[in-house]
Amino acid sequence: MDENIKNENSALNRLSVDFDHASEDLNLILDELLFFKFDNKIRKAMGVEYTEKLNKWKSNIEKRIKDDFSIVVIGDFKRGKSTFINALLGEKIVSTNVTPETVTINRVSYNDMFHSELVFKDGRKIELTYDELKREHLENIIAETSSPVECIDIKVPNEMLKGIRIVDTPGIGDLLNQFDDQIKDYLVHADAIIYIVSALTPLSESEKTFLCASILPQNFYKLFVVVNMMDCLESEDEVFKIKNLIENRVSDIFPNAQIYGVSGLDEYCRIKGLKRPNSEISDMLAKSFDQMRLDLKEDIIVQKDIIQIQRASNMLNYLINELSSKVQFISSLLELNKQKLDDLSDAFMNDNSELLKRVAQHKQTIKLEVKEMSIEAKEWMTLFLSRMYSEIKNSESISIETLEKYFHFYMIDSVRGAIMECTNAHMKKIAVLIENVTEAMANEINVSVSVSKSISSSIVDVSWTNYDSAIVPLNFIPGFEMLAVLGQSILGFVKQANTQGQQKKYISAILDGYDQLKDMVLVEMDKVYGQIMRFSSEELDKIYKKQIETSLEAIQQAQDIALTEESDKKEIIDGLASANEIINLTKSKVEAFEKRFEL
Repeated sequence: MDENIKNENSALNRLSVDFDHASEDLNLILDELLFFKFDNKIRKAMGVEYTEKLNKWKSNIEKRIKDDFSIVVIGDFKRGKSTFINALLGEKIVSTNVTPETVTINRVSYNDMFHSELVFKDGRKIELTYDELKREHLENIIAETSSPVECIDIKVPNEMLKGIRIVDTPGIGDLLNQFDDQIKDYLVHADAIIYIVSALTPLSESEKTFLCASILPQNFYKLFVVVNMMDCLESEDEVFKIKNLIENRVSDIFPNAQIYGVSGLDEYCRIKGLKRPNSEISDMLAKSFDQMRLDLKEDIIVQKDIIQIQRASNMLNYLINELSSKVQFISSLLELNKQKLDDLSDAFMNDNSELLKRVAQHKQTIKLEVKEMSIEAKEWMTLFLSRMYSEIKNSESISIETLEKYFHFYMIDSVRGAIMECTNAHMKKIAVLIENVTEAMANEINVSVSVSKSISSSIVDVSWTNYDSAIVPLNFIPGFEMLAVLGQSILGFVKQANTQGQQKKYISAILDGYDQLKDMVLVEMDKVYGQIMRFSSEELDKIYKKQIETSLEAIQQAQDIALTEESDKKEIIDGLASANEIINLTKSKVEAFEKRFEL
């Protein structure tokens, strides 16, 4: 028997989780950990303010357990995401053929009766009828209110949605960057991802880069890549070719991703008994959508409980690590005498301290590194543009109609993809650099104040985590203001040369203006890497601010303890020891929990 089939049919792969039982166990572990809040010795040791912060952690973890399972559907603008969701659910729920004026984030979940609200960023809401979800009505409502929209919250009596929320995101292109922060937030809190690409533009470089930079760091259980609009292809052979092409491109990033060639439009028409858009391949498209729906049910919907519990368990591990770092930090500080504590506090608070001067030097080091990266990126881009020049020069086989209709879009998308390839490669390096500088900044305390290595290590632990390393590339989204100008310049060259209907003349006009286009792109590279430099500096500022805040809080706690009576001091030290015991016991329980449920 084939080993893969054997593994897929294994009893272990068909295990499910008693969600209520697992949730109860996880909540019990969380409650035992948060015994911190009620132990006076621990409260004295950790500080009342810090123990109150645990309430936020508890709330977030409980929310992760109680919330509906979140499936985020994401992809570039005009990839048929909304049509796909309607086909998946078997009814028209979200608006299709949207315009930039009616683009919204749609949250779709279960309810016994239809209910829909337009939710604004200022907290106000407007209840919508089913008809008002249509583009023509929605456009008027949004225009009339003239307030920024948070989302449309749609609840429908659809059995597939029980315990599940589907988030229909707008495109991730330049036009819709007002949604970037919201989309990042949905990605961070998603339980599963369906990534939609178009058969007409099969996984562009910018889409591939987005997968690398924004999806890969999130470590999702499984990625579904849906190649939509397959009905636009002429034959089954073309469908297979496009699907295989995307499989090859995606496998480099996600070896276990599942790829499906479907048509949301065809499936919706099939369900509703309407005329199918491409009768030549309709049977094939129906089988493919059925398979995708079955795999989605078995791999995600059936497994949703265990996936949700796993992500809640990960949050609990983050909390345990933070508490452990905090206890270790305070314990290390208590080894210092009052003078050392005062010196350490002064090093953080004095704007002219030697420590701050050394930190500034480390920030300058990152700026120099980014400058080197900028030079490297422009070298890469120059080679890329040279190859593109040769491709344009040898494009005699492309019709003038195709060139006039698509070339400037092709140029914009290619340049955007190339820039994102450069920034993606460098942002991973920058994440490592920031982590190293974070450690170096903390180690400067050893030099400035002569304290033990354990204190600087504790400062790193409370200011930087593996999660930070993963999230840094996601937090940087370059601006591409120049690309619209690039497209306009291309159209200007061909218009000035009066190339209408003449293929060779069109290509000559592009080649004649190519040096100007190249200069525009290289200037844009400088701007993008200027953004990266500012972003890196801001990230370091945020980290150092966090180091200062957490360190001063702990130092103040240690200073207060140093002024207490010996008997009280002993009680506080006993409290830290108790905290350590609780943390270690909780670690063991979480490990046993994860082993039991094979998380």
